[in-house]
Amino acid sequence: MLLTNHSGRTNTGKPSIEAFLETKNCKLIAVMTPEHGYYTSIPAGEAIKSSEIYGLPLISLYGNSKSPAGNQLTHSDAVIVDIQDIGVRSYTYISTIYNVMKECAKLGKPVVVLDRPNPLGGMVVDGNVLDGKMKSFVGMIEVPYIHGCTVGELSKMINEEGWLGINGNDTLKCNLSIIEMKGWERWMNWEDTGLQWFPTSPHVPTIESVRGIATLGIIGELGIISIGIGTTLPFQYIGSPQFNFEKFQEYFNISSQTGIQFYEARYRPFYGIYNGKDCNGYLLKFLPNNLFTPYSTGISLLVALGEAS
Repeated sequence: MLLTNHSGRTNTGKPSIEAFLETKNCKLIAVMTPEHGYYTSIPAGEAIKSSEIYGLPLISLYGNSKSPAGNQLTHSDAVIVDIQDIGVRSYTYISTIYNVMKECAKLGKPVVVLDRPNPLGGMVVDGNVLDGKMKSFVGMIEVPYIHGCTVGELSKMINEEGWLGINGNDTLKCNLSIIEMKGWERWMNWEDTGLQWFPTSPHVPTIESVRGIATLGIIGELGIISIGIGTTLPFQYIGSPQFNFEKFQEYFNISSQTGIQFYEARYRPFYGIYNGKDCNGYLLKFLPNNLFTPYSTGISLLVALGEAS
């Protein structure tokens, strides 16, 4: 069984499902997919129904249940995980992997994770560690908001730290294998990998939007200002119809930021906050930079917006 979506591909761009269907080394019997659906086109938070793909059952892990049922795994010898994460703790793909690992641990099913690069790089760790009392599906494991880990590293951490919980008197652990990447090094930004970026969700269509969600995602959840949702550049705008440039710059020095450039702009969201209204604000351009701290920058932006309001 394969846990994947549209982002799971070979280095030539072939969907992982097709690669597994073509191999004679194993037989793919079903596919599981997380939030946003296989084609990563379903909006955040919208439930997804199970269906079919390539003639195989497509099991939604973001519908009535966010964890596979035991009977869905019964006929599988192992679960393969091949999915692109974005390096931000609140992104739910890691939560889905956690739930799959936990169910497999209970059933004694092996889990094999095909590792993929962290698109924010492996050098930047930024933000608070999750309070264990505040766990939810948008925060399942106690790591910093920007954790600097790959999918494989997070999976190993979940297993080895005993985060899957207790089964009887024993700590749950799954039979986990990590297929490591060849050629990837921690200093690499996404551009250094030579890989194409495939959208991981509707509002994360580009690598720029990955850096944008790492910076502005926490602000957007508050619903107090537009962060470009509803435009063609999600997570790359920040503004409102009443945005005051001079007052904002009293509290935030746009010229002193590392890894991010601000350009005065006017934009009109097609949906979301300020739908159909012209907004004044900034277009954000992100530069590959291992000194850029997106979470801390986002907090500074939030403080400045509060002071300038």
